[in-house]
Amino acid sequence: MQVRSLRATLADACLVACLLAFPAPASSQEVTFSDLEGMTIEASFKRDQINDAGAGRQVPAQVDGNWTVTVTAGTQIHFTYNATGHGAQGSKKAAPLGGTAVLNQSWKATSSVQGELVWDFAGGTLSFVRTLPSGAYRAQFAFARGSGGLTCAYRDAFAREQGKGPVRLLSPYSGEMTTIISTKVVTSSCKVSR
Repeated sequence: MQVRSLRATLADACLVACLLAFPAPASSQEVTFSDLEGMTIEASFKRDQINDAGAGRQVPAQVDGNWTVTVTAGTQIHFTYNATGHGAQGSKKAAPLGGTAVLNQSWKATSSVQGELVWDFAGGTLSFVRTLPSGAYRAQFAFARGSGGLTCAYRDAFAREQGKGPVRLLSPYSGEMTTIISTKVVTSSCKVSR
């Protein structure tokens, strides 16, 4: 799948949780992808989520996640994503997601993670997009210039594809197909270092 079709999937999406646009950077000079070369981005978040457990039952859950993203020479991105889910039956860590990617080149996920994945950069924001059996997931790292160097902010969201029903994915915690009703990042932090 080309980057453009991944973007089209998200552009046509009816959002389950808003894909928030980040405010324009405080500086008049926009951050470019080349500004990130040699930088490591570390972001962590806590997300409240409601899943459909079938038979009309809605089950609240919480996800704690963290990203480590390093931009190397050229357009290579090394990344690791770790998450722990918390629910009524306790806490469970998901298998880590990670690897090396090339900016704007999509690739097929491994057998443990479905869909196609791509990293792209536009308007001072680095985005990770993953298609799901129904819908998509996007994580965004928005950059600005601060007095001490680059700063960043983190957001993520799930999007429903128009005409395709709710967001569905293979749960990294239970291994079963899960329907997501709603999600909301309640806290997040992001930092950039060389």
